[in-house]
Amino acid sequence: MVRDDALLAFERHATSKLHSSDDLLAIRTLGFRGEALPSIASVSRLTLDTRAAEEEAGTTVEIAGGKILRVEDAGLPVGTTIAVRDLFYNTPARRKFLKSEQTELGHIAALVTHYALAHPERHFELHSATQALLIAPAVATSGDRLFQIFGRETAALMLPSRRRSTSRARDCRSLRRGSARPIMRSGSRDFCGSRGSSPSRSCRS
Repeated sequence: MVRDDALLAFERHATSKLHSSDDLLAIRTLGFRGEALPSIASVSRLTLDTRAAEEEAGTTVEIAGGKILRVEDAGLPVGTTIAVRDLFYNTPARRKFLKSEQTELGHIAALVTHYALAHPERHFELHSATQALLIAPAVATSGDRLFQIFGRETAALMLPSRRRSTSRARDCRSLRRGSARPIMRSGSRDFCGSRGSSPSRSCRS
């Protein structure tokens, strides 16, 4: 994003990309909803680093509790990175409803894994305070993504889907309906059940 757009992204109701009701059927981005980014920024310490391809310098925006602390030019690669820290630090009443750190991290890991499986053409990374939990660079096929996340043994046990589709989401659904052999587990990740069984957590969207 250019500097003006980076600042506009934190204004409420300012980032909608919908111009008509038909646009609801053609959403292709994985970005935040227009209201979500300022809402997150209001209850955390947030840093946004961004640079548009046509710009020589990028922009860094630092916000705490909804207040802009710093906006400055920075040497950055093309793209946008958002770092969120100390979630609910200023709203302890909401923070007490969070589960243990391990439980919340498990929810986040499951969600990021789902997105990574559904969108192999995207690069996904998930890091905890002590280690990298997932590093999945963009790949060409869903099979390559399965190999990245679950390893060679699990990927080899998958059966190709007979249903051909250009939609990543529809491909993922056909996987869930039964293209895996009987249930297996890889580390802490439950995998798909056998044909006709209920999908495990890692296969649900």
